[in-house]
Amino acid sequence: MTTSINYTESKTLAAVKDWRTTDKAKIGAAPAEKGIAVKKHRHNEQKLRDCADQLMKVEGGQP
Repeated sequence: MTTSINYTESKTLAAVKDWRTTDKAKIGAAPAEKGIAVKKHRHNEQKLRDCADQLMKVEGGQP
């Protein structure tokens, strides 16, 4: 049972790292490429970024 939990956790952490890398690229993109449309989800995205960074710090990765 422990093995499957560790496998799931490692897959989740890998997905978080992948998402965060993509998110950082999106943030650094030129304004025209960002497609600045609606900003109503910005607060939720920031909370997700903070959680992802915290998770990677706990797991020994770099945010």
